[in-house]
Amino acid sequence: MEFEVYYNLSGMVVISAIKAVEASDSVFAFLHGLVGKIGVEGLTVDEAKQVGLTEALVDIGQIRPLPHREFFAITSLARDDLEELGFDASQVSDEDMGQLARKMADDYFEKLYWRSMKKRAESLGIPKLPPKATSVDPDEPPF
Repeated sequence: MEFEVYYNLSGMVVISAIKAVEASDSVFAFLHGLVGKIGVEGLTVDEAKQVGLTEALVDIGQIRPLPHREFFAITSLARDDLEELGFDASQVSDEDMGQLARKMADDYFEKLYWRSMKKRAESLGIPKLPPKATSVDPDEPPF
């Protein structure tokens, strides 16, 4: 389940969790890590003094569950795929594989996703909803 968790910085982040308290704890940890903790993997004491930060305090405010949405995987990327193209995948870090996958997903979404989904949905006979009164062009992506 996903929750919207609002915190005292007037922000919002979507978190996947089973219960609201887990969503709250995740956001607290996320924000605390983002701000940094003096002397522990974040700001050093000297850096903290320069910006006047003595400790990271986060107040979690409103937590609202989001409606359930199902997601279905389209594809995945493996090191074997790189090797099929002649690349030495043993030299590629997990971080670089993740970055390659994100860039490929961005390319696919920007160039093919909406047209391909429309074509495949029509070929499967998935019925369309009646056109919305505010719709500019039904063949254009919805953004």
